[in-house]
Amino acid sequence: MIVERAKRWAGILHAGQVDKAGLPIFDHVQRVGVRVGALLWRAGRPRMEVREAEIAGFLHDAIEDTVATHPMIDALFGRRVAAAVLILSRDDSIAYSEYIDQVFVRGGLMAQLVKFVDMEDNLREPVPNSLRRRYADHLPQLAEACRRSGFEIEPGTSQVLDEILGRSA
Repeated sequence: MIVERAKRWAGILHAGQVDKAGLPIFDHVQRVGVRVGALLWRAGRPRMEVREAEIAGFLHDAIEDTVATHPMIDALFGRRVAAAVLILSRDDSIAYSEYIDQVFVRGGLMAQLVKFVDMEDNLREPVPNSLRRRYADHLPQLAEACRRSGFEIEPGTSQVLDEILGRSA
């Protein structure tokens, strides 16, 4: 199955990599891929959309942090997945605010939801306060971008977002 192939490839690409807290990066990309797929599946989205979003979740850090390239991802997993992963890959030469605006405006639902789940997952791990504030500031904006793209993140769906917004499920 193509989703399992993407998961295995992500495991190979991120082998031995750890985040700032010393945790395996593959664990993070695996959680992102699985959660994105689960959110879309529970919402009754088409199977192809669910699969592509799961793959983009597994590969969202691949271009940025590994030897993977946009053409490789395109050849292995298709144009839509490759486009989403490319948009999610931050180029250090641009400001973070410009990067996140790119995800809001050009990302489309797949990239927006993957970035939402990426930030949500990062907020569950120990991160420096500056990053915590940045993610907490942008998470509601990403939820709104997803809503504008046709996917509502309902109360109770994201405990992290509910806490930021002060809402109850």
